Amino acid sequence: AKALIDGVIKPLNDALVDVRKQLKTQVQPTGQPAYSQQEERAIQSEVNNFFDNDRLKEYQEYYGTVKPGEDPRTVLTGAQFKHRGDVCREGNFIKLGAAESGEQLTVSDVLQRAHSQITEPMREVMIREKITSKIKKRAKGLSVKAGIKTVPKALSSKDAEKQLEIKTKTRLAKLFGR
Repeated sequence: AKALIDGVIKPLNDALVDVRKQLKTQVQPTGQPAYSQQEERAIQSEVNNFFDNDRLKEYQEYYGTVKPGEDPRTVLTGAQFKHRGDVCREGNFIKLGAAESGEQLTVSDVLQRAHSQITEPMREVMIREKITSKIKKRAKGLSVKAGIKTVPKALSSKDAEKQLEIKTKTRLAKLFGR
């Protein structure tokens, strides 16, 4: 049993201790976060500005609105927070893919692409509803309904000439006193 311990277990144990020491020396925290707090605030502000942009006004109910200084986690509904998170997650994938191919994208470009991908299925429905509502609105404004009022008879051209002649005679009579 002693030979087994000395021959097999001790060398394995020593190897594990060496690996553990190497791991501890290699993984030392640098003390620097991946993003500084200032960069994180700037990115967070850009993300909030993206979702509150006028271009996404049609999606306001879908993404919700956050006023400056408010915490999105407390203001938004669970579904709205999830939708924003989905866009950000998809944006991270897009940014990683772009970085892998050597392309640098801004945060707003990444979010716009992610938004386009995520909302593609609902965009067709929203466009259809928008067009339908415009058509209904125009139809209400353009509809001509028959009224009770009767239209006077159109005068013939001879009647119009006679009336013009009579009016002219009366005016001339007033002018020249005849």
